[in-house]
Amino acid sequence: MAKLGSVTAHTLIPLAVLFAKSALAAHNSLWQPAQNDESVGYSRVIQLQHAGGANGKLLATFEHWYTDTDNTPSYYIIRESTNNSTTWDTLTTAAASGDLPNSALRDQRRCHRDEFIRRSGSPGTPAIDINSGDLALYRVGDKEATTLSSKPVPGGIKANQKYHLSLSVKSTTIVATVTGSGGAKTSFSIIDDGLGRGMAGLFGSYGSGGFSNVQIKSVTSTMGLGM
Repeated sequence: MAKLGSVTAHTLIPLAVLFAKSALAAHNSLWQPAQNDESVGYSRVIQLQHAGGANGKLLATFEHWYTDTDNTPSYYIIRESTNNSTTWDTLTTAAASGDLPNSALRDQRRCHRDEFIRRSGSPGTPAIDINSGDLALYRVGDKEATTLSSKPVPGGIKANQKYHLSLSVKSTTIVATVTGSGGAKTSFSIIDDGLGRGMAGLFGSYGSGGFSNVQIKSVTSTMGLGM
């Protein structure tokens, strides 16, 4: 869990902005090395919620490398469990490109990416869609979404247009902004005293979003997270 003084996220999607609580997950063993020189680190496990038929699925990622092979790039293994961690299946692996040493990823501490977590579907009501035309900010729990604030986008949301959405968090102040293709901005800020730790990010109400675990303590630094 990253401990940040502030977090800023930006993306280009046609729809929504969301603040979400982190999901809890089981933590049984999910990887058995096949040989003695295998090492793993930076593990992350989440349980999907608000994802329709995928609710309850566990997703896990961790970095993997071989200690006795200097010229083998390290890579990330992404696994899933549909039975609460009784068994695991590998979805994919993401390897470092090029002829990099096995320490290339491990020496970049922020390279382990929580953004592999993708949430699909809506937590209830779409945060932004063509019908409502509102920019909305939610706090999402395990089975409910609470609207913290919303603001109409002048002229509504137009089909087949790109909108630049940004979400920034500094201490307990959250600022949500949507910018249309013509440059017009709609923005609001709120203070959420319940903001302590969890996941903050951008959400496409009928697509997917990128989230990063954060723990807000005080405004001591500014760190950007690309979404």
